[in-house]
Amino acid sequence: MEMEDVSIEPEPVPGFPVYGLRGTPDSREVLKQVADRFRRMPENDGLYRGLFARFEFAHDPVATLDSQSKPKHQYCDDLVCFVKLLRRKSLLERLARSEKMISTIYNLHFRLDSIFESVGLGETPEMTQWKTEWAAGCADQCQKLTDLIQGTPGRPGATSRMLVNEIRGHKRVKEMLMDLSVELKGNQVSQLRPLKQATLDHILAYLQSQPNVPEFIPRLFDWYISKKDVTLAAEPFGNGTYGAVSRGTWCHNDVDQDVVVKTLYLEASDAAEGSFLDLLDFWSKLPPHPSILKLHGGCHLSTPPFFVCEEAFGGSIVDFLAKEENKSKFWPMFFHVAEGLQFLRDQKIVHGNLKGSNILVGDLNSVKLLDFGCSSIRTISAGLSQKSANAQNSAVRWKPKEILQEEEPRFESDIYSLGMCMIEALTVEAPFAEMLDDQEVIDFILRGGSHPRPDGLTDVAWTFISQLCAVNYGDRPNIDEAIQQIRQLLVEEHTIQLNSLDTKNKETTETFAATSCPECDSSAAVEDSFCRYCGYCVLVSVENAQPESIKLDTLTKYLREAHRGNEVWQKLFEVGLALQDLHGQRIFHGDLKPTNILVGRDGRTKLAGFKFSGKVDELA
Repeated sequence: MEMEDVSIEPEPVPGFPVYGLRGTPDSREVLKQVADRFRRMPENDGLYRGLFARFEFAHDPVATLDSQSKPKHQYCDDLVCFVKLLRRKSLLERLARSEKMISTIYNLHFRLDSIFESVGLGETPEMTQWKTEWAAGCADQCQKLTDLIQGTPGRPGATSRMLVNEIRGHKRVKEMLMDLSVELKGNQVSQLRPLKQATLDHILAYLQSQPNVPEFIPRLFDWYISKKDVTLAAEPFGNGTYGAVSRGTWCHNDVDQDVVVKTLYLEASDAAEGSFLDLLDFWSKLPPHPSILKLHGGCHLSTPPFFVCEEAFGGSIVDFLAKEENKSKFWPMFFHVAEGLQFLRDQKIVHGNLKGSNILVGDLNSVKLLDFGCSSIRTISAGLSQKSANAQNSAVRWKPKEILQEEEPRFESDIYSLGMCMIEALTVEAPFAEMLDDQEVIDFILRGGSHPRPDGLTDVAWTFISQLCAVNYGDRPNIDEAIQQIRQLLVEEHTIQLNSLDTKNKETTETFAATSCPECDSSAAVEDSFCRYCGYCVLVSVENAQPESIKLDTLTKYLREAHRGNEVWQKLFEVGLALQDLHGQRIFHGDLKPTNILVGRDGRTKLAGFKFSGKVDELA
């Protein structure tokens, strides 16, 4: 008797744990739940199904990989992102963030392409089929959102009242309207732009017509950043008086940008929200300065509220200068800190909270001040949480006697804090580290106590820092005087010899304002006096150089021969900066004329032909 052939189905490949979701569920269970959620957002149904099909197709090959393999980790991360996309959202939020949804789904497809290649699926139809269906899915989203809001012949649309009532709380309504406004400003070619604009206008008109709902109507700001566009790193790298400083990414114009995020310790309240809004608006209106951390924007509606600023990869100035290879940069970096305080003074702003954690290090070792102005907005202090109150207590170590006596912050107070930051950077400890109790520090400062001298300082340097930290504010130098004294300390480290340039191959010393550092060859802004990277004085000395080896042209010849007439103002500006630096050293040229303004083959403008080699005081 012949046995009948029976086909045996292979055992299904077991799933694997998906970390990042509550309970670490099995991957097969996650895929099953995902498929049940598409109906929450019918406008994205086609886009979701195309993405889901690829996750499902790649599942079994990925499941056979080692648990530590990169493609498996990436698959889990992407699946978690997909699950979060499917969380329930109001119709207004779905409209506001429709382009962001499309961008996120596209990026997930792009990442799945990499996984497909890694597990041998690169030649399958599923590798490319999604691209042929993409345009139809995007068009379907646009049409269905239009139908849901404006209605169809057989189905009424969503009224402004319905859109608002679907969202709980006036703060969330404001947040959604701000998101919608930001999307309108950022995407000028969206197919949904007319629908978004009409919806925003109708809702604002509806709110204005309602009694007792003025709090629903948001003020619209160019600097607003939605909290959904910001992703924070796991742990902050610094904690200040008013908040924590973390690294993160900001999704801006479909690009993830590395940023620094300052999250404030504010209790949730309308007063705190208004205070932070004032601070954000105040910071956003400041003109740019190289020693002030650039503000990209922030969110006053988030809990907690936050600033988004340019990245500062070097961390705090204290951590940076603690490294042996950076110790020689101490005075150049504090020169730029002082320049930042000078800028704030010129803007009539007292920093009020200067300490090492509020001085960050950015590109090319530039210093960046942050956390300024908070103390001048009294309602910020009133809304501080207990966590911030504790941080304020510790901040007394950088504060002068007059502040501890509860006087208003003044510019001289920042000078004291500048000196304390120098001490902090030198000792790599908070000031008065030998006193463990903050109240003991307060009592000591109020009695007129001064910080002990750190090791390794010259007499001149300690005398200067002691002047900055004088007990009585009237005995401290102003910021202009402080900058001049730091400049002098730097010049003493980099002696500049000035002699007349002899065109007959005599020894010469040439001085000019460089556009890159001659010591380390890093870029230098034309306004820099000292290299932000290595601390070298950018008023460069080139000793014993022969004209033939330097290969200089006069400025006139340089501009004429290469038809660089458009550079004339830039070159004259560089000449002015070089003269400004000379005058800052009490040195004058004495024979400035076209033949003594030279340009090297590197494009640097250089001064030569000094009539006098002495200083003004010596020549008088």
